[in-house]
Amino acid sequence: MLTFDKLLFVVPSHLVSDFDATKIQLNHDLKGNEYYRFQQKHPYHLKITLSELKQEVTFEFSAKILKDNYHKLLNHETIRQGLTTILDLGICKFNIDHLIDNAEVYQCDITADFYCPYKMKDLKRHLRANLTNYSRWLFRDCKNNGLEIFNNATDTRDKKRLIIYDKHKELLLSKNRSFLGCLNDEAFLLTYFENKFRVECNLYNKKQIIQNLQIQDTKLNSVLHAQTNPLLVLYDAMFDETLPNSPEIYRRTEKLIILRQCNYDLAAVEMKLRECTPPNTSIRRKMKAFKQLLHECEGKNDTMNIRHLIAECINDNDVSK
Repeated sequence: MLTFDKLLFVVPSHLVSDFDATKIQLNHDLKGNEYYRFQQKHPYHLKITLSELKQEVTFEFSAKILKDNYHKLLNHETIRQGLTTILDLGICKFNIDHLIDNAEVYQCDITADFYCPYKMKDLKRHLRANLTNYSRWLFRDCKNNGLEIFNNATDTRDKKRLIIYDKHKELLLSKNRSFLGCLNDEAFLLTYFENKFRVECNLYNKKQIIQNLQIQDTKLNSVLHAQTNPLLVLYDAMFDETLPNSPEIYRRTEKLIILRQCNYDLAAVEMKLRECTPPNTSIRRKMKAFKQLLHECEGKNDTMNIRHLIAECINDNDVSK
């Protein structure tokens, strides 16, 4: 079962009525066209936009709208609770069934919260050492000591990104105080997220949603019931945690010299290999030997397998479906 931390979908405006004029504000886009918007950041993100010109209403909200059920995230079972919460705010009126049947998703964040017994610094070291391609995939530390892995694409339509961070620590930040304060059982939620890391994949447009979820359209029902989880697909494209069973002996000294010259930085090693080898050479295969040698130099038997932990979490969600 797919789970989401954020959904953005659009419905025809005739399905939404009775906007409370005291709760929405008139705005103008760059072309001067009018639109009306309700927006809040706390205790959970919620944005509702009415465009009379386009005759559509856009809903965007995070899984925190589920409050005490936040750990379940947005999915085909919890979506009704999220929409009921919006109705209870009195911003507008709509029929939940009609909304679900006619909504079209434009953006979504596919999310899984997996048990991780390792420290973030060790996880970062492990993932950096097992990257499949150091020129295609880039690392960036993000807020709250998290990690962002992304491709070097200028066009949003081609962007691919994974974010991994300690969810328990993130919940304890000051920005989440109002959210925790609205819960009936704050202790339960905090206990649930102990030793839980969040992995998140962002799909920025309809094309990405269709391709990554392998569905025919972006109707809300199609997205929520999609059978393909792109988290593992993207993880496999970024990382390879399968190392050779035995260390490479041939030209071992030469590889060690290259590692030392590159200050044990595998990204620099890959760059050097690309400069010195023919275009059709399999860099990925050559890099496996350097990864193995680096692990030996560190004197560690790295048995960490993050993919397995993520897959376990996803399989658990499927069982509960």
